[in-house]
Amino acid sequence: MPGMQRDWVREAGDDGPGAASQSAAPDAVVSPQALPPADQLRTDMRVAVLPFENLTVYPNAGRIAAELLMTELYKQRVFELLETSDLRQRLEARQIKLEDLPGQVVAAELAAALDVDAVLFGSVSEYGYQHGLREEPTVGLNLRLVLAETGRVEWAASHSEVGRGYLRRDSVNEAAQRVVQRMVQTLRESLATP
Repeated sequence: MPGMQRDWVREAGDDGPGAASQSAAPDAVVSPQALPPADQLRTDMRVAVLPFENLTVYPNAGRIAAELLMTELYKQRVFELLETSDLRQRLEARQIKLEDLPGQVVAAELAAALDVDAVLFGSVSEYGYQHGLREEPTVGLNLRLVLAETGRVEWAASHSEVGRGYLRRDSVNEAAQRVVQRMVQTLRESLATP
């Protein structure tokens, strides 16, 4: 269905029945639940965005999604970001391969090794075109932010969207940009200003 969106936002440490909310109506936007305490996440944090795990058949979907996220975080000035070239240099210096990244525990160790406050990582669960009466772009992303200090997931969100438009079909990239923008907005809402 054109314009269909699915949002899940989970409070860190909350795995109970009310832990996630999902919109069922097209073009509905779910209000994010209360996210981690404001003093845990700050706009002055130095953050590394790691390449996302690609769970799709679309080549490089993980890299594409991570780059879109970096661009949106820069645009909205959410964090001080470790530039991709610096990230690659630091990983090479420690003989860490991007393909080996990360699980939650590894993410915390990696954040400390990279001298950042946190790492943002995730996966791409959908990236391509859904076939039906019309081909519609479909994008699904899952993100987690792990603090170096605690090793805990302090923010997490998942969002997916099926493209929209009757006269003009969206590209997969346009759908991905909307997904990233919505996810960054929920992240911004959970931040404390220093």
